[in-house]
Amino acid sequence: MNEIFNFHGQEVRTLTIDDEPWFVGKDVADILGYANSRKAIFDHV
Repeated sequence: MNEIFNFHGQEVRTLTIDDEPWFVGKDVADILGYANSRKAIFDHV
């Protein structure tokens, strides 16, 4: 199931896989203020 979670007015896409929430990394990196979300995900995940 795909859902959109509102975090302080910013949307974060989520997925439910095996009854656990998964957050879209790009959305989280953007909210955290990373200038290059792809590099942030590569470096930290």
